[in-house]
Amino acid sequence: MAIGGERMLLKMPPRQKKAKEVVKEIIFTISNLLKLLWCLETNPRVPVKAKMALPAVIAYVISPIDLIPDFIPFAGQVDDIYLIIIVLRWIMREAGEDVVYECWSGDKKTLDFILTALDSVIAFLPKRIKGMLDGRFKS
Repeated sequence: MAIGGERMLLKMPPRQKKAKEVVKEIIFTISNLLKLLWCLETNPRVPVKAKMALPAVIAYVISPIDLIPDFIPFAGQVDDIYLIIIVLRWIMREAGEDVVYECWSGDKKTLDFILTALDSVIAFLPKRIKGMLDGRFKS
């Protein structure tokens, strides 16, 4: 199977090869991120309040009750995405860098990129909202 798959990849135009590699990398990264979250949820060194945050944010996202209803274009989805990002970054900070890197099963550069991306997205929040969240998510 691998040989046939490689032949098929060799026959693809360069743009399709690149797209296929990008999709594969995204799938591996999502898989590693899920493993990381599971490890953080089950690691005894991670504070209980951090372990409770992930199920709470998942419940909020799937709940029909929202701060900004999902039927409002763009803003309805963005509030959920921002909340997920904020909580993920907070959980990782609460766990500690050593635990996060210990739980990460992928490439260290990928995790560094993810952490930088999470911090960058949070930087786009208005100062007033960041201030409110900083107060709520302090250790």
